[in-house]
Amino acid sequence: MELSKKKYAKSEVAEIINGLSGSYEEKLAEQKSRIAELVRENAEFRTELDRFYAQDKRIADSVKRAEEYSAEVKGKTDMQYSLAVERISAFLNKWDAYFEHLKDKYPMYPVVQNAIKIKDKISEIIGNKDAETVIYTADAALPQVKSDGAFNPKQKIADYIAATSDNGFNMDEVLNPGALRLEDLCKELGLLTENDL
Repeated sequence: MELSKKKYAKSEVAEIINGLSGSYEEKLAEQKSRIAELVRENAEFRTELDRFYAQDKRIADSVKRAEEYSAEVKGKTDMQYSLAVERISAFLNKWDAYFEHLKDKYPMYPVVQNAIKIKDKISEIIGNKDAETVIYTADAALPQVKSDGAFNPKQKIADYIAATSDNGFNMDEVLNPGALRLEDLCKELGLLTENDL
C-alpha cells in the first residue's frame, strides 16, 4: 500500500498499522508453522538416518562374522584335505612292501600287475601337489573296482598257474610247497577271505 504525502488522521494511521500488523502476524504464523513442520521432518529424517546407520552396522557386523566363519571353514577344509593326503600317503607306504612281495612272488599274475599300476598311479598323483588337487585327481584317475559277481575258482587257479611259471604249471612248487600253507595260498588267490575262516 502506498502512502501519499497528505496528512493522515490518527484513526487512519491506526487502521493502516492494524492492517499491516495483521498481515505480518499471518505471515509470521505461516512461517512458524512451516518451521515447526521442517523441525518435525528433520527429526523424522534423523530417526530414519539413525535406523540406516544401525542397519549398516548390523550388515557390517554380519559381513565380518561371515568372513570369519568362511576363514574358519576354509581352515577346517584345508586341514581335512591335508589329513586325507596323509592317510593316502600312509596307505601307500604300508602297501609298498606288500606289493614288492607280490611282485617278486607272482610277477605275471594279472591282479598283481593291476595293483602295481594302481600303486604307481597313486604315487604319481600324490607327488608334490596340494591336498585339494590330490583328492580330486585321485578320485578321477583311479579305476573303480568292478566285479562281474560270479566267482570262478577254476579261473583263479588257472590265472595263478599262468602267473607263477612260464610254462603254466610248476609241479615242483606243488609237490614241495615249503613254508607255504594252503590257507595262505587260498587267501592270496582270493579263494578264501577272513570271513570264510
